[in-house]
Amino acid sequence: MPTVLGQDGFRVVIYAPSREHGPPHAHVWKAGREVIIELPLPGGSQRIRVVAGMRPPDVAKAFRIVENHVELLLRCWRKYHG
Repeated sequence: MPTVLGQDGFRVVIYAPSREHGPPHAHVWKAGREVIIELPLPGGSQRIRVVAGMRPPDVAKAFRIVENHVELLLRCWRKYHG
């Protein structure tokens, strides 16, 4: 599971196939808790898919981290998933 970004105690992970599937998304971890955020496709928007125990302020921070690095994360997704 490659960590592609770390910031402010958050770890952003893009899992590789065959464990993972579309649509493009990132797993964001902090303190053993996770939020899965779908990456925006052309004409679409970023959205939260799953929250697993993460506190709302941390979910908001994770969302902003992904939003601020979305181009990098989409490049990483394409690298692993084509």
